[in-house]
Amino acid sequence: MNNFMLDGTGDIVISQDDMQMVSGKDEVIQSARIILGTNLNEWFLDPEAGTDYDVLLQKQPNEEAIRAAVFAALEQVEQIQKVDSIEIRFERENRMLYITFSATATDGEKIESEVIMDA
Repeated sequence: MNNFMLDGTGDIVISQDDMQMVSGKDEVIQSARIILGTNLNEWFLDPEAGTDYDVLLQKQPNEEAIRAAVFAALEQVEQIQKVDSIEIRFERENRMLYITFSATATDGEKIESEVIMDA
């Protein structure tokens, strides 16, 4: 499957007057980042798509609740067959949340990525 390539700000990447496309492992990672970067009820066309930010952005974070919210979000990515692991790391002084995950894609390929969020 192909999709438009997005940059770090969510804009479509255009190079030499052509929209760039993404596929395979990179598309799965991009889809996971989009789901993790979307708050539940944020997108009116599909309010069930996204991640429960109420859980992610707590002053006193609950690691197990965050892990469950991330797992539920990653399960929404069609190209992910199985979430293999999720690691959560907080930087309280900078209010940053680091989510590292590995998953198995529907084509059997192993996917690993890290998403960094302002908490």
